[in-house]
Amino acid sequence: HVGVKGRQLDPQLGGRFSIGGTVVGQQPRSLTWRQVKRSYDGDGLRVQAGGRYVVEGLRVDNVEDGISPFGDGFVGRGLYFTYIRDDCIENDAISGGVVADSLLDGCSMGLSERPSKGFRPTPPPAGETFTLDGVLLRLEPMPRDDAPDGLGNGQLFKWSRWANRLVLRNSVFLVERVSMNGRRSMRFPAGTTAENVTLVWTGPGSYPAPVPPGVRVTKDRSVWDAARSAWLTRHGYPVR
Repeated sequence: HVGVKGRQLDPQLGGRFSIGGTVVGQQPRSLTWRQVKRSYDGDGLRVQAGGRYVVEGLRVDNVEDGISPFGDGFVGRGLYFTYIRDDCIENDAISGGVVADSLLDGCSMGLSERPSKGFRPTPPPAGETFTLDGVLLRLEPMPRDDAPDGLGNGQLFKWSRWANRLVLRNSVFLVERVSMNGRRSMRFPAGTTAENVTLVWTGPGSYPAPVPPGVRVTKDRSVWDAARSAWLTRHGYPVR
């Protein structure tokens, strides 16, 4: 089911505003990552726009990728994504932008800025950033036919040499397992700046990669649970 409505921003901004919308995938949740990628590859919302644009209050469940922005000036607010089988934010066109006050509650991969093979984007302007501010992001182990126990996930950030500089503020991340792509992939991108960020790690031992200044690591799952409950209540969703 899909429903999206939009209205024009202030003409001086030259952009658009998309409010609300619900996208629910109908494919079985038991399908593996490879099966979904082969047969149901697509985005909850793909936006191609010039200038500034805002997507607010979008609800997406059970799709391959949550949102794919194209064109600089993207702002996502109040996004609520669940059971995203690949990238919650597929920013493979390397757009500058901000995602704020959003709950990404079940991602195989968090934020991607790694273009597909054969695609060479224009390098971003010097100083361009992609910011997560007030974002709750959980990596969820999902069916994988290449995982020893049948479940696996990727990492928080899938990066490349074309990517923006990553800025993190006032956010909470939950990671339960080592990425299927190995421990090295769990590193934060070089040059990341962070302020008031908590990483909840519930796997064995210590988080298997270094974290930048401004990121605190804890094994206390209740930190995530409390932040998630508060977000759902504030946005009018039932707490389950």
